Amino acid sequence: MKKILNQFSELRKTMPRNVQWLALAVAFIVVLILMTMLLRDSGNDASVPTDTDTPAPDLIVTPDSIDWSKTMVNTRQSMKITVAATAPVTVTAVRASGDMPGLIAPKTTCTNIGEINDKISCTIDVQYAPTAAADARAMALYIDWRGADMPDTMTQTQNIPIVLGARADTPKPAADPAPTATPEPEPIPEPTPEHRPIRDEIERDIAAISPDLGLDDIWNTPDTPAIADTPKKGGRGDDN
Repeated sequence: MKKILNQFSELRKTMPRNVQWLALAVAFIVVLILMTMLLRDSGNDASVPTDTDTPAPDLIVTPDSIDWSKTMVNTRQSMKITVAATAPVTVTAVRASGDMPGLIAPKTTCTNIGEINDKISCTIDVQYAPTAAADARAMALYIDWRGADMPDTMTQTQNIPIVLGARADTPKPAADPAPTATPEPEPIPEPTPEHRPIRDEIERDIAAISPDLGLDDIWNTPDTPAIADTPKKGGRGDDN
């Protein structure tokens, strides 16, 4: 250090006076320029927000998953997904992770709307119409996006889980046969009492003669002995 000071001292002695003043003026101007640049950079840093002041944007997806694992064959499932963001972002692409029979390519307004934020949203229409039975399969719907003021190299991907599957119609069990009605037996008509006009007439006659005596009493009377036939008089067999 001492050696450097000695060299400046010798240079000062040998340098003309006017050159010394000129060098001093140049040094003063350089110092002013440096101070101005420092003050300008300090003002710019104060006006530009840092990354810590502004939160990173994030997507708001509703609903955030789809489960169509038990879809019936020859039916159609449909879902409209709403996409918004906590800060202005740009959606660059919407795509499915793979192919699945019956899955229709999603239709979206997100890639044409420009920027979306917490007040402006876009939609994605997803449809599934299987025509044959298929085992359940996990897939995903990808949303590629980036901040509105970020370059394409800062693109991020939002993942929406989807489960797809189809089952055939289950035949309905055969209905139980209707119970056969057992016909009730027809009532047997009571026998019509036999019309006995002669008996009735005899009973009336008996009642007129003897009210206390009925026809049954007469029929129940013991049989009287039969009267023997008397031989005819003057017959060939008569001994007298």
